[in-house]
Amino acid sequence: MDLPLLKKSVAIGLVCDKGGVSKTTTALHLASWLAKISHRHEYGWRVLLVDMDPQATAASTLSCQPEPPALEQSLGRLLVDTKADPLSFPRSSPWRPETLFYIPSSPETMETAIPALLRMPNADLRLRALAAKLSAAYQVIVFDSGGRVSDLLVRNVGFASTHLIIPANADWFGYEGLSRTVRWQADIGDSLAGLGLTPPQLLGVLLSHVRTNVGNSEETVSRTRALLGDAVFETMIPFTIMFADAISRGQDVFSFGVSSPAAKAVNQLGLEVLQRVVQSQA
Repeated sequence: MDLPLLKKSVAIGLVCDKGGVSKTTTALHLASWLAKISHRHEYGWRVLLVDMDPQATAASTLSCQPEPPALEQSLGRLLVDTKADPLSFPRSSPWRPETLFYIPSSPETMETAIPALLRMPNADLRLRALAAKLSAAYQVIVFDSGGRVSDLLVRNVGFASTHLIIPANADWFGYEGLSRTVRWQADIGDSLAGLGLTPPQLLGVLLSHVRTNVGNSEETVSRTRALLGDAVFETMIPFTIMFADAISRGQDVFSFGVSSPAAKAVNQLGLEVLQRVVQSQA
């Protein structure tokens, strides 16, 4: 299978102004898929997941370690210590040791860091400055996020990303969160343009928790596609327990259930994301 090749490094942020829309699940599996094809096809890409969600679920999942990291080696410290070397923080993930990396994090260390970050000048741009240095060693950076789009950490993801993915549940509540996030993206773009900086491009809206033969879900899918057209990924993430089962066993869905609908959906999403990124770099 011939895959499109990245022309330069990218930073992909997953953002939505609603919880429970598969931001973390998608960030984990998109990062793992990109690392998998890099290893299989010998592309040489190194993929880094940066978990900007204060719950730190993605980072703890990739670490496969029950104990939280010490503050001095965590993302929390990196965000507030301007003298720290960003390239000394990433760790190899047991999921794909040669190509998938993460920065250790935990709720405790993030809770310590947020008040200090709030007091820093240009706090919204802190992650962007770190990403510029990290991109020298990692061709793909994936940012997970949590909380409301007004939160400082989520704004940092918006300011640091070259591309955005907006996951949204295929139901009415998901549609409301999607609407708020689209407006937030426009505000982020205006803020960056005012600073003379390039705003992130929207890779697409990802419909998740899609249920077949359920009226509310199917109606939301149709309405979203009618309003946003090609901005919506063709791929949809089905409602399934496969993701939770795989993660609870310290695996991604490719290792846990390679032929499952969940694994097939992520494979399709990965290809679509890669194609859209390469098209944006043309």
